[in-house]
Amino acid sequence: MLREHLWLAGRRVPGVNKPADRFGAALGVRDVDGDGYDDVVIGAPGNDIGGAVDADTVWVIRGSASGLTTKDIRVLSQSPRAVPGIPERGDRFGAAVRLIDADRDKRASLIVGAPGEDGDNGGVWVFPSAGSGPSPSRSWSFDGGTLHAPNPDARFGQTLAPHGR
Repeated sequence: MLREHLWLAGRRVPGVNKPADRFGAALGVRDVDGDGYDDVVIGAPGNDIGGAVDADTVWVIRGSASGLTTKDIRVLSQSPRAVPGIPERGDRFGAAVRLIDADRDKRASLIVGAPGEDGDNGGVWVFPSAGSGPSPSRSWSFDGGTLHAPNPDARFGQTLAPHGR
């Protein structure tokens, strides 16, 4: 079977392109590794992981002096053991993304929303930035229940408020 690959700026990105993936449905631009070049975060809230339909994925594409590069692309989902949770059908991990430099260290941390998590209750993941960008090993998550807010069918993480530079 012929599979099309994902492409960005004429360069191949890890993954397989399927129309229902919604690659690029959520975007964020900011420097995640402190090198002075803006990086791009791309959400695909319809991407399948194994048998989990619409479990979803986020890509971190590096910026350089000559623009975006496919060198050292980071692919994030709930599938690595270091990331809280497991990829489940309909999570929509990456439906919303934001890059925020809350500690002003010139490296933005990645915030990822998954409004379909736990049967549409929703959740948010925080990937603090390490020297090389968002770190799965330091990630953590929270949801409406964590904040003592209404949780059933809240779709928590569907929208993440923008943050100024």
